[in-house]
Amino acid sequence: MPIKFYHSIASPPSRAVHMTLKALDLEFDLENVDLLAFDQKKPEYMKLNPCGLVPVIVDDDFVLSESQAIAAYLCNKYTSGDEKSLYPSALKERAIVDMMLSKADWVYNIVYHYLNLHDAFFHGSNMRKDELSKVEQALKVMNGFFEKGNFMAGNHLTIADFFGINGVLCLNLCDFSRYGEYPGLKAWIELMKSLPYFSECNEIGIKISRDIFMEKMKQHQ
Repeated sequence: MPIKFYHSIASPPSRAVHMTLKALDLEFDLENVDLLAFDQKKPEYMKLNPCGLVPVIVDDDFVLSESQAIAAYLCNKYTSGDEKSLYPSALKERAIVDMMLSKADWVYNIVYHYLNLHDAFFHGSNMRKDELSKVEQALKVMNGFFEKGNFMAGNHLTIADFFGINGVLCLNLCDFSRYGEYPGLKAWIELMKSLPYFSECNEIGIKISRDIFMEKMKQHQ
């Protein structure tokens, strides 16, 4: 039975899980959750995740929420041997991936706060432009990650990269164009974009989110 994946293309954490599913070449049924229509707050969805957040998976009779927990679970259950590189089983290698997942969260939260995403989408609030310096510092720190390898956790792709790229590319919503100041980061972004499933998992969601965000920002110009 295919995994049921409750997903919103507007949600960066949800897109990271989508990338995990595609990277593992798993069979799944995608159930779209329209966040702007508050599908995530409807009673039938709240039974799956009382927090009213995406994503959620249902694997047979097992229901799991929280994006990083889902990605780790999928890797733990459906990979073995060399395939485990997305979420290694070796203690120290996995610890590095776990650390980078936390770093990805850190960057995402800074970008999310700078863009003021929730209030921008649902209340038309302006972005917090005075917090750009925090974004610049986060990107500088992230750029340093790639001094030791092409990916966040070293020289191979892991689920940390799926979460990291979706946090950073939230900046595309405001047409951020200064990636060239962070050469390691820029090279990694291009490397991630070259993945065969990147476009399917991300491009439409980023474009739709950008269009909505920019429309909301017009009232503050």
